[in-house]
Amino acid sequence: MFKAGRDIEEGIEAAKMLVAVGYDLLNVDAGTYDAWYWNHPPMYFEGGVYNSFGEILKKHVDVPIVLAGRMDDAKMANDVIGKCCDIVSYGRPLLADPEYVTKIRYNREDEVRHCLSCHESCVGRASV
Repeated sequence: MFKAGRDIEEGIEAAKMLVAVGYDLLNVDAGTYDAWYWNHPPMYFEGGVYNSFGEILKKHVDVPIVLAGRMDDAKMANDVIGKCCDIVSYGRPLLADPEYVTKIRYNREDEVRHCLSCHESCVGRASV
């Protein structure tokens, strides 16, 4: 089977080049617009889908790493800080509940309206 796209080694080299020319933070994912499910991980992808990529990259560059990709489990997101990323980024969880971070911060997780990663309201409406 033929696979197209960048592999991990090429991603590491690209990241090193970006840092060398002055990038001071890297947002790590595995998505392209040719593979939407990687840009916007669906519900059947496990939370923290990019964590392993961030962990690999942290060994090769000395800038903060930002990760998104189903980071909507607060305990998991806290546990990965420093290990595979320095900053957790939220997109769809904030569309589902704009007060997500505040509710987590103040131990009100039972009030969170969680993103289902169904792609209906966010991605679906953008393609209409």
